[in-house]
Amino acid sequence: MDFEAPPMAGWKSALAWIPIGLGTLGLLFGAGVVLAPAHVDYSITPDTLVVHASMGPLQLGRETPRSEVHGGRRQALHHGRRTAGTARGDFCQGRWWFDETGPAWVAGTCVADTVVLDVGDEHWVLTPAEPDGFLAAVDHGSGEFAAAPNSDRKAAGALVLIALVSLPLLAVFPLLGRRITQPLVYSIRAGTLHVPGNLWTVKMALRGATFTCEPLGRAWRVAGTALPGLLLGAFRAGGKNVHVAARDLKSGVRVETADRTVYVTPSDMHRFCAELIRAGAQAG
Repeated sequence: MDFEAPPMAGWKSALAWIPIGLGTLGLLFGAGVVLAPAHVDYSITPDTLVVHASMGPLQLGRETPRSEVHGGRRQALHHGRRTAGTARGDFCQGRWWFDETGPAWVAGTCVADTVVLDVGDEHWVLTPAEPDGFLAAVDHGSGEFAAAPNSDRKAAGALVLIALVSLPLLAVFPLLGRRITQPLVYSIRAGTLHVPGNLWTVKMALRGATFTCEPLGRAWRVAGTALPGLLLGAFRAGGKNVHVAARDLKSGVRVETADRTVYVTPSDMHRFCAELIRAGAQAG
């Protein structure tokens, strides 16, 4: 026999979609940052220095008159801290802080051997593949310069790991959306209570179980879903682990055996409790 929980109130359903939408957008943005193709190179003309830097559709480079470049040098930089921008293993861009330079604008491939240019009243940190030729062109010349390749396997491995973690997580939010739109249904069949979970159904043999109709009280989520009108997963309440599949914690049925406790909120609590008794449970 099946028992449905009350439908989720309209305003609660709307509120529940907000974190799902924001989470989906956040993961899509993160996956896009990791997987978007990035490129950086440098151009020096008789009048300007141009840094071409892009990540996907984002154009992140800069351009400055040659007269604003007051000097440059090769310098190995360590202990950099990003304050704004991107640090993707093979592509570093934005505002950084280095022990050797203080604040600086960075556009390069995250290698330690850099060229530091004094541009106006700030430092630009670049990573041309030919730093000496680049510096010579800055002083008296022109040319196109590629960025130095980054062969750090740890950086590449970090990108792969982030992608492997981010992309599967995108499936979590459609599952939550599906759970919001579906009824919350409890079943009692052949002496067993079937309670929905996020990924699988929790089953409890009712012979010898006890139940009480009472609020669950204060509960802390351990794992699962806690949205307005949908509490689903592992919670901690009253010093016990409780599997919750409920609309709220104020009026429901707690069912307990020696090794498991569940909390549910059927619409028809009297009929649900009567069926529990017929299946072998006892009122506590």
